[in-house]
Amino acid sequence: MLTLDSVIESLVPEVFGNIPLMTQVMLDLPRTSLLVFIKHLLQYLSLQYLSYATSQLSNRWWDADRSRVGAAASLLYELHQDQKLATAFVDLVKRGTGVDSCPIQRVCVLTISVLGKDLLSSFVNYMLAQWADKLSINHTPVTLQEGISMPSIP
Repeated sequence: MLTLDSVIESLVPEVFGNIPLMTQVMLDLPRTSLLVFIKHLLQYLSLQYLSYATSQLSNRWWDADRSRVGAAASLLYELHQDQKLATAFVDLVKRGTGVDSCPIQRVCVLTISVLGKDLLSSFVNYMLAQWADKLSINHTPVTLQEGISMPSIP
């Protein structure tokens, strides 16, 4: 019995050779199946091409894998140029499904930034809405969070 992962794994090399055909197949999928397919594609790319460790302690650590990230983002961009596919891709990335390593996160953000200004704006607004309170709490002094004023020292 074939699993979805084995189907994705066998199709991906073909995707690289015939992106227009794959885009057409993706457009014909119902939304739920499309989201599952994109999720598995992200997981496949992450495991096959982006499963490595890059130390983030050095300056310009992102240069070490820039070509890999760019290549994966280019593939995703080519597959998701249609508005329906781009919207599904952004929705999936917003949920964080299959986006659990730094390289695949970079690939997804790069892809979204190239897909269009409106999609990037909606993605950034969503992320700010999700994390703004936590960032504010973590980086604002407790006295300012509670509205307590500190007495001035003469």
